[in-house]
Amino acid sequence: MPAVANFPPADEIPELVLGERTERNQLYEMAWRYYRGRHRVYVAKERVRVNLVKRAVNQAVSLLVGIPPEVDIVEGVMTDVEERLKAILDRNNFPIFLHNLALTGALTGHCFVLITRDMAGDVHIKWLTDVIVYWDEADMTAVHGYSVFSGDRFRLDVIRMANGWEMVLFERVKERWTEINRELVPWQPVVDWQNLPNPREYYGLPDVDGIDMELNDAVNFISQNTVRIIRFHAHPRTVGIGLNPKDVVQTAVDGFFTVQNPEAKVFNLEMQSDLSSSLAFLNFLRGEFMAATRTVDISTVKDQAGRLTNFGLRVLFSNALEKLDTKRALYGKGIARVCENALLAAGGIEARVHVHWQDPLPFNRAELIQAIEKEIDLGLVSRETASRELGRDWEVEQQRILAEGQTIRQMSEKLLDAMASGFIPNQ
Repeated sequence: MPAVANFPPADEIPELVLGERTERNQLYEMAWRYYRGRHRVYVAKERVRVNLVKRAVNQAVSLLVGIPPEVDIVEGVMTDVEERLKAILDRNNFPIFLHNLALTGALTGHCFVLITRDMAGDVHIKWLTDVIVYWDEADMTAVHGYSVFSGDRFRLDVIRMANGWEMVLFERVKERWTEINRELVPWQPVVDWQNLPNPREYYGLPDVDGIDMELNDAVNFISQNTVRIIRFHAHPRTVGIGLNPKDVVQTAVDGFFTVQNPEAKVFNLEMQSDLSSSLAFLNFLRGEFMAATRTVDISTVKDQAGRLTNFGLRVLFSNALEKLDTKRALYGKGIARVCENALLAAGGIEARVHVHWQDPLPFNRAELIQAIEKEIDLGLVSRETASRELGRDWEVEQQRILAEGQTIRQMSEKLLDAMASGFIPNQ
């Protein structure tokens, strides 16, 4: 969508956004087609397809939200607000919502979230795909509004106003867009952010772009040709030289053939190549795809998995973790804005929300405990910090430790009383 000075008139929007909307939907459909494994077939009847796109996208999504982040209210706000936010997120199935949102962002390059409130006062959070943004021609970060399309029948215009956001719902009746509802709300109904940074455009970058998909096509081209060669030449062919077909006589012993011409030669014709050059080129293309998408190919280190240390695992995932940190910076801010506007929609509650991300990688717990123990002995870290690094709740564990200590003391006192009374012999 070209930059605009103000939100465009409602009757000009369909024609104004037609080109961009068509292009973005086509890109999304192509990305979704590759993700679903509907790749091109280059060799007739050889339908083997290696889906590297799905592997790269799934790994990026799992690293980001495989373990959902914790969302809480920044200090200074009442506890019941956190409970209200938790109820909203639970009602909207927050972990699955995040997965769908991250998957859509990885495929399209941008995330859109719609926040609405129904007649009963319940807040609904929904991820979107068919959205057009109107940003200021002088400042790409300043948004005038959005148009949210639901197929070709409904359109929701969300317009920034001086005292809030205006939501205008249209329905397409007989090729004309007719306004059916208008509402001014204090929260921002549409929140959006980039999946990966793109300084030249408003919309972000996907995890897998067109060049990466072409690499996946090249992998499939080599794979399908290799399968075809194996299908036709996997079994040796018997060849006879210097004989007449009448000279070949079949015996009753397992269909064995004898040749009556003593000067004839019979031998098996086998493949002289093990297709090593094709397989090497296939692995090269696969490696280029993984490097371009910053994806870790676990199959290359599966034999060393048991010997990897925590440090070695992070070195292996270093490129993917750097990409993850970039995505967390974008998604963390976006998720916080979604939660803050959801609270505004729930009852005008103003609060600052903080997103806490979890470590996505498995780790050797014994190795981690040993390292933390040395830090405690050197006085470099407190026991509370060490407890949190190990995934423990310090306050809860302290209460449990005190309770266990009190229980042990009570049992000891009862044991001593029993010994003093002679109920238990003192030996």
